[in-house]
Amino acid sequence: MRQHLKPGFEEARTGSCLPRLDFEGRAPLEFPGMVRALQLPHKYWSSACLEARAVEARVGKRRIVMLTDPATVVRVLQNREGLYPRSRLHDRVLGSSFGDTLLQGEEMEWPAWRQAFLSPIQGTQERTTVERVARACSHVLSSWTEGPVDLFRGARHLTMQALWRAFFCTEEEAAESDPLLEATAEDMDRLAYAPLRDQIACLRALSARAVAVRAEDFGEPYRMLNTALLFLHAGHDNATATLTWALWLLAKHPDIQDRVREEWAAGPGPADPARDLRSCPLTSAVIHEALRLYPPIPQILRDVTVDLDVAGEVVPGGFTAVLGIYPMHRNRDLWERPDDFVPDRFMGADLAAHRKLWLPFGAGPRGCVGTSFAFLVLSRAIGHVVGAYDLSPNPGQDLTCWVDFALRPHGRAPIRVRPRAR
Repeated sequence: MRQHLKPGFEEARTGSCLPRLDFEGRAPLEFPGMVRALQLPHKYWSSACLEARAVEARVGKRRIVMLTDPATVVRVLQNREGLYPRSRLHDRVLGSSFGDTLLQGEEMEWPAWRQAFLSPIQGTQERTTVERVARACSHVLSSWTEGPVDLFRGARHLTMQALWRAFFCTEEEAAESDPLLEATAEDMDRLAYAPLRDQIACLRALSARAVAVRAEDFGEPYRMLNTALLFLHAGHDNATATLTWALWLLAKHPDIQDRVREEWAAGPGPADPARDLRSCPLTSAVIHEALRLYPPIPQILRDVTVDLDVAGEVVPGGFTAVLGIYPMHRNRDLWERPDDFVPDRFMGADLAAHRKLWLPFGAGPRGCVGTSFAFLVLSRAIGHVVGAYDLSPNPGQDLTCWVDFALRPHGRAPIRVRPRAR
């Protein structure tokens, strides 16, 4: 059932001009190859996936079904009966870039392997983590001057600094920026739209420093190193995309930007560990809405071996399920004004209902392990930025959607900043 507008929704400006994916496929849906369809989903799936809860396609004799029913997607991801395993195709796609990683283990092995990967990493208390993220924000923002800002580059440096300082540094090391980290961030920015394999190559030196590979760790040190590559890439790249979208959306919606600024001014600042998401609900809602509109991972693969009930309709088993996160987030029957930026839908009484329709981090035992840290970095970064600068669009430099398996913003210098009086 479509959610009805609440009075607060009227405060948001129309987002009809915001970039979106146009699904260009035509029935019957016959794809030239599965990998190609995963790489460019909007080129092959039809607009039916924005309305129907299950849309079927074929690659040769292989059946593929796009699922966008929230309850079904959650059930498949939770995989409580063991009937919806990870797709081997998914593992092959990941393996071609990252090599063999711990993520490819069986369901029961994953918790132990995750702990084995995390054990060499120095743990930090929440207060220490907030302080280190604040240092990362201050470091990056110190280079912003009045005028256009290369937002994607700045967001990448900020998220990489935050991740590295929070988890891979001693207290002394966290006080300064690491030259190797700076160089890696520049390389990653230069290769932002290059194939994933090229991006991973420039992370190898940093990964080797991040993880002291131990021979006793399952006897598979190469797996630990490859998993470090995966964690370093996913741990900053998805947050980079989300922070870029969120700040650009705030620049285009000055009324909401002002409300976020007032929210942070009403209590402890973003560098204060006493501040949490419960005390900045609008900032949290902005992050939720940016992730709804532009989920970095637009789809997840699972194999379905049994008949599947999808919103009362039975889909015969024996197919690869494409769990369509992006089309679910834009579904015309689930969301009011699905293509508009309306953070208020994730506030107050509306929050619980809309969270059930929102899955940018996945769900179940394979859900993203970095969700809490991502929200910490994103919220603090937004607080730092709006407190220090007024944001406005840079005419003629809007962002557009770029898809190559993942969904990323495309464009340089989409906003202008003006320092605020202290």
